[in-house]
Amino acid sequence: MTIAHSADSLEQTITSARRASFFLGYWRVFQAWRERARIRAELSSFSDRELWDIGVSRGEIDYIASNGPIDLRGR
Repeated sequence: MTIAHSADSLEQTITSARRASFFLGYWRVFQAWRERARIRAELSSFSDRELWDIGVSRGEIDYIASNGPIDLRGR
């Protein structure tokens, strides 16, 4: 009886850990999405002159928000 009870308890613990891991992964993806949206909104609020000063065109905003800054040193 004790062994069966311990096995059930272990299975419940593993199931709970998997659920927590799933939700933690989902939360991280959601947070990354929110950060990209924040970056996109902030860059979109800049004037064309401000964007030019930092070396970004308006057409690059979505790319930068999704992938990070463009490294031109490799060119």
